[in-house]
Amino acid sequence: MGGRKYSHRKEQIHEMFDNIIKGSDKIRNIVNELRDYAREQPLDSTETIQINNVVKSALALLNNLILKSTEKFQVSFGKDIPLINGDYQRLEQVLINVIQNGCQALQNKDKAITVRTYHDPSRHAVIVEITDEGIGISEEDLKHIKDPFFTTKRSSGGTGLGLSISASIIEKHKGTLDFESKPGKGTAVTIVLPERE
Repeated sequence: MGGRKYSHRKEQIHEMFDNIIKGSDKIRNIVNELRDYAREQPLDSTETIQINNVVKSALALLNNLILKSTEKFQVSFGKDIPLINGDYQRLEQVLINVIQNGCQALQNKDKAITVRTYHDPSRHAVIVEITDEGIGISEEDLKHIKDPFFTTKRSSGGTGLGLSISASIIEKHKGTLDFESKPGKGTAVTIVLPERE
């Protein structure tokens, strides 16, 4: 093979196939994100949702990543939170994306991630806050964080569509997705959703 014995190439072949599989997975993820971004689907706003259940579902799916990322994970579920109308799976998608980003921002397992839900009666709103003690986001990058195709993780396969899609989903729920961050200090993400009328 290429002037070298097969025994010398054997290990390289396995590595090449592993890289091909990883590359294929990245391409599939990018295509799926592009499809999600391009697809304009109406929300099933007749679905009645308890936000704590959506958070629990997202955390169950992310359990392994959270355990690998931090030893200081905390979750606080508000009591007597009103129901909301919306699309359960798409809200779950937003939470997965935001929490996943928080995990990826942590530099070591001593840094914390906190998830909190509560009701704000003055705004007739249900709130989910996700805070991390990660690397943070610069003021300049923060301005573009929800722009399509903007990413600070290009080298690790980021497409810049996750937060753009998330912002669009929350907007369709008549809510807001806000970010506060300081480099070296971490990031706080606040999801505000209107309670069911």
